[in-house]
Amino acid sequence: MAEVKSIDQAKEAVGNAVEKARGAVNEGLENARKRFDDVADQVGKKYGKVRDGAQSAGKQVRERVNKASETTRKQYDRTVENLRQGYGKVSKNLTDLGEDVNTYVRSNPAKSVLIAAGVGFVVGLLVRGGKHNHD
Repeated sequence: MAEVKSIDQAKEAVGNAVEKARGAVNEGLENARKRFDDVADQVGKKYGKVRDGAQSAGKQVRERVNKASETTRKQYDRTVENLRQGYGKVSKNLTDLGEDVNTYVRSNPAKSVLIAAGVGFVVGLLVRGGKHNHD
């Protein structure tokens, strides 16, 4: 059950990271829109004689920002989808691996116990780290 819990935690962590990233992207895009709108408004106020030209330029800036933000949003959405697909593949592979291990253990219980004991022995040696305890 520890594997299932860690997979669920990983799913939750990925979901949280995706939501935080989405929030940051949205916040950044909104700030950029506000800045460009402010610049366009200031240009229009300061240069009354060329107001039509400035408004046209401001409109073009807004259109470009909107286009850039839409492109960024689409790329972000594609990236999120790729992450979700990749996570799904990893999750499925981990599930398949767990099923394969369970099948092997059920088919070969004696070998499995010996392998586990061997791995435990090696881990014990590694953890002990060459310390010789002569009590």
